[in-house]
Amino acid sequence: MTTRCVLSTILLGCLAPCTQAAEVACVPLSQRVQVLRSILDKPWLTIRPDLVRQAWYRELSEVPTACHSDFGCLFLGNATVLPGSGREPSPGDCSESFIFNPESKSGPPLLTAADLDDWFETVEEARRAAEALSAVIKPPKGACSFLLVPWSPIERSRECSWAADGDRVIALSTRLVHRGRAWSATVSVARQRF
Repeated sequence: MTTRCVLSTILLGCLAPCTQAAEVACVPLSQRVQVLRSILDKPWLTIRPDLVRQAWYRELSEVPTACHSDFGCLFLGNATVLPGSGREPSPGDCSESFIFNPESKSGPPLLTAADLDDWFETVEEARRAAEALSAVIKPPKGACSFLLVPWSPIERSRECSWAADGDRVIALSTRLVHRGRAWSATVSVARQRF
């Protein structure tokens, strides 16, 4: 299961804990990209939960989740459509999630993955959004140059990764998903083992 699927499953699987977050409408996509970019421009090994909470434009709730780490994990997220609300995502909705894991038993929680979703009425709007979402992180020079190329009408995803530190890579995944009467543009950025 990809990091993107895990993040979505966790966010969609939370019930009561998510409803504690203050419901705040989505800001424009360009602002969400700018805020996440300001977070991801920092060295990955310095990105902690407090930094993300302070930088983000709305409250992020702690969501109980099953960790895939022996040392525990922390999941922060929010969404305009919460599970159990009785409605499907529609144009104008958005969500975000951040997962933190320590690298050792006594180590601090470090950002492992960040995920943004924005919902649109048409596939064309979602495709333009996916192009914008690709700018949440700047790959090293010479890596992933195809991200700058406009998406074709039939494209539904793009993925790219590059060396980070030690045995880790940064993986960037951008996808379009059709659900009900809306299209989502999703970006997932993760620091994972090679």
